[in-house]
Amino acid sequence: MRLSFVVVAVVGLLMGCTAEAVESPGPEVSTTMVSPSVAPSVRESPRVSPTPSASPSPTAFESYPGGLPTEDPETAAIIAGWQEYQRVYEKYAMAPYDHGDLTETQTVTTGHEATVILDRLDALREQDLEYVGGRKFRKVSVQLTEENSEGLLTSSVGYCLDMEDVTLRVATTGEIIERTGTYREMAHLVRGRDDVWRVESIQSSEEPC
Repeated sequence: MRLSFVVVAVVGLLMGCTAEAVESPGPEVSTTMVSPSVAPSVRESPRVSPTPSASPSPTAFESYPGGLPTEDPETAAIIAGWQEYQRVYEKYAMAPYDHGDLTETQTVTTGHEATVILDRLDALREQDLEYVGGRKFRKVSVQLTEENSEGLLTSSVGYCLDMEDVTLRVATTGEIIERTGTYREMAHLVRGRDDVWRVESIQSSEEPC
């Protein structure tokens, strides 16, 4: 019964949606649906560890395809900003109770995503969950840059997020909750006046990719 409550609550918090837009992995926020980085569909029979497992070290599990689009300095910088966001998110999600200072999340985000990433981590802590790892990024591409109304350059990284090997763990019991599915995502980035690319929002839709 407890596990069922956790699964329902997490899916509700981390995949909230409205009719206006779509947004990346996290709890229900503002006018967007967050992406499934920590809460896509759950398989019916979660595994239970015989004894609680120690939390993994907060080293990001990264699975990027070869030949990322980094053929010129600008696209390389965009990809680096996107990957840095993923690294920081996983660092905190893999050990949500071990980090009191979340300042680093604000160095890789801007705008709406600066709040969304905090809401996702809050949802993990409230539901006694920690991210184990296993995300795979495929079909990565970079959109052409353009200038926004503030005179800052913007760009987008499109990719397929494969959740087939992703799991969450109930921190106090060691229960494993499996995830599955693929999601087509678009991370929107802005280059700050310090020339650093940061994630502003992430759109997501569950579909084969």
